Amino acid sequence: STPSAPFDFVTDTIAPAASQNDQATDDQGDQQGPIAPAGITDDSTPTLSGDVEPGSQVVIEENGVPIGSATVDDNGHWEFTPDTPLTDGQHDLVPVVSDPAGNQTSGEPIVVNVDTTNVPVSIGAVKDNTGSVTGNLSQGEVTDDTQPEFTGQAKPGSTVTLMDGSSV
Repeated sequence: STPSAPFDFVTDTIAPAASQNDQATDDQGDQQGPIAPAGITDDSTPTLSGDVEPGSQVVIEENGVPIGSATVDDNGHWEFTPDTPLTDGQHDLVPVVSDPAGNQTSGEPIVVNVDTTNVPVSIGAVKDNTGSVTGNLSQGEVTDDTQPEFTGQAKPGSTVTLMDGSSV
């Protein structure tokens, strides 16, 4: 019999490289920008990003369960924003890279701690500790204490900056 037409194919058994330059970014609320590894964010839908081999696919998993996929551009850059907001607490989000042959590599988790609780910052008391008249001050009261003691309430772990007008 006559030979058939050639049938070309490529065998690829090598897993792709893991995602590189992974980053979580807070793009909601008062404080926006890159989230430090295992950092706290008030953004329940942070944008994740990284770099992979062009032509790859990226699926984001949490606890081994896919929560969405990212589009990879021609340069290998990908971005993903969850459709469903993340609950408060720690999330270990793993970018899983697949090449066109279906080989997969799981990357290092992108760890974010979501905290959407809204604890207002408030001054509870201002105490005068210097001079002949000491004690808690009333709103608008005058003091001779150049470093009065402030107490109040804020979200645990937060940094509170006291300002006098525009001066810290």
